[in-house]
Amino acid sequence: MRIKKKILILGNGTTGVELSNCCINHPDIELLGIRPEPNDSNRDGWQKSLLKLCREKNVKIYHVEKLHNADFVQEVSRLKPDFVFSFQCRAIIPPSIIDIPKHGVINIHFSSLPKYRGCYPIAWALLNGEQEIGVTVHYIDAGIDTGDIIYQEHIPILPEDNAKTCFEKISRLGIKIFQDKLDEILTLKNTRIKQSDKDAIYYSKDSLDFSKNFVNWNQDSQQINNFIKAFIFPPLQYPYTRRQKEVFAVIKHQRVVEGYKKEQPGRIVELSDNTIRVATYSGFINILRVNYQEKDMSVSELTHSINLKQGDLLYF
Repeated sequence: MRIKKKILILGNGTTGVELSNCCINHPDIELLGIRPEPNDSNRDGWQKSLLKLCREKNVKIYHVEKLHNADFVQEVSRLKPDFVFSFQCRAIIPPSIIDIPKHGVINIHFSSLPKYRGCYPIAWALLNGEQEIGVTVHYIDAGIDTGDIIYQEHIPILPEDNAKTCFEKISRLGIKIFQDKLDEILTLKNTRIKQSDKDAIYYSKDSLDFSKNFVNWNQDSQQINNFIKAFIFPPLQYPYTRRQKEVFAVIKHQRVVEGYKKEQPGRIVELSDNTIRVATYSGFINILRVNYQEKDMSVSELTHSINLKQGDLLYF
């Protein structure tokens, strides 16, 4: 007779839903319960609702705002889980929880640890012009994303990628590799690789302000390209620019360096039905699609809406 491993889940969003569902259906798991994020709306949107899944599957729900809540810590201690799984849990898991499960707390982090520990790993990878991004399954210890690595995989960042497309790709990859490694984890046959602190990059919660979302055209075209890519994440955010009083978002773009001649940064040097070519400090950015007054539209539609003209200046 196989002894089931007792699992408690801290989760959020589509990754939390897909992997919690995997645990619900796994023959060797006794699911003790799930703690969704406190702001889970119980409705599927651009991300699936973990609270909704719990109610549909009649799973024990832990409604607790802070993970260091004394009653919750006492309850987890009473349950004596073999593992705690963190599936995109947004809160820092305190030592009072980390120390309880027999075989540890295991997390999925959307970067190639030890690079991009902490917050906003995809945005920072794009801002820094990385050529690839990864996903890591790892143990949680007292540090932030410093625990031993179980498995890691990488994917290239393509020229057309942005924060949203990278997030979607990494989410799918994270779900797949955790499912593939789950049996090894449950039977304690997985690898454990120490992280190298000398290669670490860490960003705090305050390291990036997504409200500062206007394109600064007085920069190198590569910097601007990276910024635009990092800030495209519908429906949460876009990078914006303005012409006089009209403000619009860039939702598709392309960096161009061929044929560059020194122009005033922000100046529209070419305008067609499909493209707004904007000068930067070095090179151009082609704006290919926009969002104006909460409506996605083509360049041609924007041009007719605000009487955009070649020679106009875009500001930040």
